[in-house]
This record gives sequence, C-alpha cells and structure tokens, in this order.
Amino acid sequence: MASKIDRIIHTLNVLKEDAEAVTYPVGVLERLGDVLEEAMIEATGDFLHDEIDDDIHTVDQVEAMLDLVPESTAHTRLYEVDGCAGESWECYPVQSALYDFKHWRPNTWAMKFIPIIAQKGLRYGQFGLEELRGGILANDDSDYNLLQMLCAPLDERFESQDYDAQCTDVLRQLKDMGLFFKKDVRRYKLAGRIHAGNKMRVWNMLEWYPGLLKERGNYEGDALINYMTRLRSDGLSILQFADKLQPSSDLCLLFFKHEEDTEEDSRNLFEYLVDTVGRDDAIKAILETMSSRKDYKYFKLDADTNSYPFLVAAENSNVDITFHLLRENISEVLSLVMV
Repeated sequence: MASKIDRIIHTLNVLKEDAEAVTYPVGVLERLGDVLEEAMIEATGDFLHDEIDDDIHTVDQVEAMLDLVPESTAHTRLYEVDGCAGESWECYPVQSALYDFKHWRPNTWAMKFIPIIAQKGLRYGQFGLEELRGGILANDDSDYNLLQMLCAPLDERFESQDYDAQCTDVLRQLKDMGLFFKKDVRRYKLAGRIHAGNKMRVWNMLEWYPGLLKERGNYEGDALINYMTRLRSDGLSILQFADKLQPSSDLCLLFFKHEEDTEEDSRNLFEYLVDTVGRDDAIKAILETMSSRKDYKYFKLDADTNSYPFLVAAENSNVDITFHLLRENISEVLSLVMV
C-alpha cells in the first residue's frame, strides 16, 4: 500500500501534468495548494520545535528540510508569559532549539541545529525585519535574546562542562556564519552574562575580544577582571588567564579598577591574590607568570593608564610588588631613568 506522502506526490503530479483535464470547481486547486503549503509549514515547524534530536538527525538532513520548507523557520509557538495569566509570547524554532520553555530546561539534544536554523531563516527572509538576524535576536518572555541566553549561566542543576562546550560551539559557528558580531557583545552586555565558571565561553569570548577584561556591564557593575576574581577560588589562574590574552600589558590588570568603582569590596586582582594565597605566594606567582614569557615586556606603556606597570603599582600603594618589579628589572628601570 502506498504511503500518505506517496499518494500526495502522485496527486500533485497528476494535477501538474494534466491540470486542464481535471474538472475541479473554480478556486479549489488554489485552495488545495494553500492547504498543502500551510500543512507543510506547520508540520515542519512543529518538528523543529519538538522533535529534532542530534542522536537521530544530522545537520545535513535538517538543512535539506529547511531548503524545502524555509517558512518553517518562522513557525511560532505561543507560550504563556511567566506569572502573567492570559499573556503570551511567540517562540521561534531557533529559540526552542536552545531551550524547552514548556519544561524549563535546555534542549541539549537540539542545540547543534541552532546555527543552520538561524542561517536559513535569514537567507530566505522569513523574519521580515533583518534585525532579528534569523531569529537569534528575538526576545523571550524575559526580554533575553538567544545570544544572551547562550552566554548566561543556567540553573546549577543543568550547568555542566558539556553544556558549556555546546554553547561555546554554537557561538563560534554563529560568529563564523556572520550572525554574531563584536558590536553585539557591548550592545547586549554579553560580558556581564558570562562568569568564571563558564570557562569555555569565557575563553572563547575573550580570545576574540580581549578588551572585555576591562569592560563594565556585568551583574555587579565592575570590570570583568574584577568580577571574575570574586567568583573564582583560584586567583592565580586569573593572572595566567590575563597573561595569555594580553601579554604586553596585562600586568596593569593586576591593579586595574574601573574609575567608577566605589564598592568597598571591589578589590583589584593583586589585592585578591594577596587575600587568597598570601603576599609572598602572590608575588612569587606573579613573577613566575611573567618570567615564563620570553617576549614579555615588563615596562611597556599601558594604553589605558599611559604609565608603566611598576608606576601603576606604586600609585596604588602596592609597595611590595613595586619593590619586586624594580629589583627584578633594575637595568631596565635605570635605562628609563637615564633617557
């Protein structure tokens, strides 16, 4: 017995090849076409919302389906606004691929399809306004878009290294596809949504945009480097983290505080290191980190302060680290003085 799809294909072929011989009433063929098209969009859209699974389906299969029915990328599903009975918001398939808004959990089995759904939605112009960028800039009921959700920490029940890796991979693909730009980082305050526990996302973001170490805009209003110090138990790894990203000027990050920081507990990285491991171990770790880089420029002017690291240390009354910097590099200090 022929399957339903086989029967539909046969009927369509007959209508296509011998349309004049079929005595349908006026308008029926057009209506039939509308019904079939709407059914395909709805069925494919529902599949995107509910059934795609990377254990069963491949990206190539989903891409072929979207090329056939691109309108499905804009097939919305209504969800009730949390805490607002009678109010609803429209969810796109690309949002469902990241998060199950019905059961409030991440769709880890569908996340790998986010880039292709967004790309096809944008390419085929299914979102009306190009600003939605394939759906990744559409807001959920909390006014968060997909980029913000990808960068944000989840409930501890769901947070894991695997989830961190999945989010990182999606962000990289969106960037490679031209769907994620540096301007988005500031516009949507993405630096404030990542935190030190999401290591892969932090590395990915900062390797692309090292200047974020001094950016404001996170939950507590501090520069990211200061915010990370209070969330991470291992202050020494933060120093190594900064050293890898900005080897020519990261020493000044030890003493960096945003000019508007006024919180009493807002410590710079050096103060945090001293409080965490003690003065002697902090200084030892700093010097070891710096000396491990043969190309490290101890006395390169910092672009933000227009000063040398040892002077920044002195201005912040960090006498110990100032002394050690001068002692370890006295010849360079003398050369500066004698210029």
